[in-house]
Amino acid sequence: MENVGGAGGTIGVAKVGRAARDGYTLSFTHMGTLAVNIALYKSLPYDSQKDLEPVGLGGTNPMVLVTKKDLPAKTFPEFQAYVKANEKKIQYGMAGIGAASHLGGLMLNSMMKVDVLEIPYKAPVRR
Repeated sequence: MENVGGAGGTIGVAKVGRAARDGYTLSFTHMGTLAVNIALYKSLPYDSQKDLEPVGLGGTNPMVLVTKKDLPAKTFPEFQAYVKANEKKIQYGMAGIGAASHLGGLMLNSMMKVDVLEIPYKAPVRR
């Protein structure tokens, strides 16, 4: 078992796509690496239609919006008003460019007509 992180899953999926077609290499990934990235990037190190074969759905990934417990907003309308009033002070964390958390944040920005700064998660260095 090897957990290959980076680039929102692209590095690991590319490795699987280049692996020998012997049935011993599998990837458990998310739809971003297989469907969304095609629209986000001009080129990818794999072709999800030609290099990979879907086996089945392993689960679903609902998105939720969470904040600090002491944030003054307790409802979504209050949250929207708070964000609009504090737009340049607020940041949101996301898993990386093209990840579901990144696209969800961009969608929320667009819906609320704000420009909240996204901060990509920095993966820990493994030694």
